Amino acid sequence: MYNFHDALLPDFITIHLKGGPVFSTHCANSVSGREIRMHDRQHAIQKYSLSGCRLSEEQFQMFNCFFRARLGRHYAFRIKDH
Repeated sequence: MYNFHDALLPDFITIHLKGGPVFSTHCANSVSGREIRMHDRQHAIQKYSLSGCRLSEEQFQMFNCFFRARLGRHYAFRIKDH
């Protein structure tokens, strides 16, 4: 799978996470059935909702960098489902 990063979202985020950065990404299927993902812009519109969670500056930077490294929906990643 080309559009996958083998990275796990940290637990301190997944417990309270709702939302994330929003990219303009289009998903299309080719005739052979392969999925193709295309992004329209390089920078995300930031939409985060962490209810009931207090992050330190270091934790917030880890959170922000994680999503920026994946270009929003362009790359899939692992997330622990609590």
